[in-house]
Amino acid sequence: MELIVDNTSPEPVPVETLIPLADRVLVRRLEYEQREDSKIIVPEIARVPSTECIVEAIGPGRIFERNGVRVPVDVKVGDRVVIGKYSGADIENGEKQYLLVKEDEIMCVLEPEDEP
Repeated sequence: MELIVDNTSPEPVPVETLIPLADRVLVRRLEYEQREDSKIIVPEIARVPSTECIVEAIGPGRIFERNGVRVPVDVKVGDRVVIGKYSGADIENGEKQYLLVKEDEIMCVLEPEDEP
């Protein structure tokens, strides 16, 4: 399923205007490096999508049904997260591709690596 955010405007919508609702999170998949030393060529259609993403925007959180209190989302903008291979809904914004996933589709947050 592909969702085009605004197909009437020639200009892409700024990512700041894509505001997820409830416990949804807008992420951008990180691309795998293409190895040029390999002699095997994998066609584009056969490539498995990356599961590592960067959080671009978050919703305000879901509302807890028992008492009506809003539960904030556990991730923040800029976090590196891991999602399922086929999670979320695709959003095309000009040249950029995003995914809109629910918070429970995020499997973990990757800690930043320490620089030596």
